[in-house]
Amino acid sequence: LGLGLMGMVGLRYTLGNLPNASLPWLDAFTTSFSLVGTYLQAKKYLENWLLWLVVNAFYIGIYAYKGVNSVAFLSIVYLFMSAYGFIHWRRLMTERHTASAGFFPV
Repeated sequence: LGLGLMGMVGLRYTLGNLPNASLPWLDAFTTSFSLVGTYLQAKKYLENWLLWLVVNAFYIGIYAYKGVNSVAFLSIVYLFMSAYGFIHWRRLMTERHTASAGFFPV
């Protein structure tokens, strides 16, 4: 979380100096936390899906505001994929934990 916030602040001031930067804070937020989400996903942390839910929700708003509706729709698809990924991974982790504990439901 701290790394994402630091990256957001750094990117904001970098993106804010560009001539066509309409939403530098939101662009910086989504970019930095997308990188954090990718790292968490590579390390197989369950929480990566929750972060992707938040980031994709912001992407939907940003792209809808900018009038890029096809990408906003794609972000809606990604939002549902993130929810599915969280539910699926949590179920798999629960099943593995139950099996490794020696408890087998009848």
